[in-house]
Amino acid sequence: MILQEMIKKPYSYLLFLSFIPLIFKSINYLIIGSYAPVSLLLIIGIPLLYGLSNHKKWVKHIIKTWGVLLILFGVFRFLILLLFYLDPINEIHIREQLNFWFKLVNIIGIILGVYFYRNVSKFLFQ
Repeated sequence: MILQEMIKKPYSYLLFLSFIPLIFKSINYLIIGSYAPVSLLLIIGIPLLYGLSNHKKWVKHIIKTWGVLLILFGVFRFLILLLFYLDPINEIHIREQLNFWFKLVNIIGIILGVYFYRNVSKFLFQ
């Protein structure tokens, strides 16, 4: 039922796509034994699915909160990038992490966050 509701609105695909980086990070961190990304995914994902199936008021707040979290996450990561540019670190592993994909994920996250925050009414299923 929830999937049928989501398929009717193309905007819900953007919501799903915004969770993909967190899903990948969750799997990577589970392999090394950290449960923080999975916890965040469950804290945001379960209320969202519950809200989609039962309460439109929940969905509005959850999507706005998710938008703010995406914006803050992207800005925070850009601040980390700026920090490494101002004070260069010679460790190759860290430099390899701050590549084109790092910047692209940040930009897409900020754009999606602003979109979710400003257009939350498009996600409310009639």
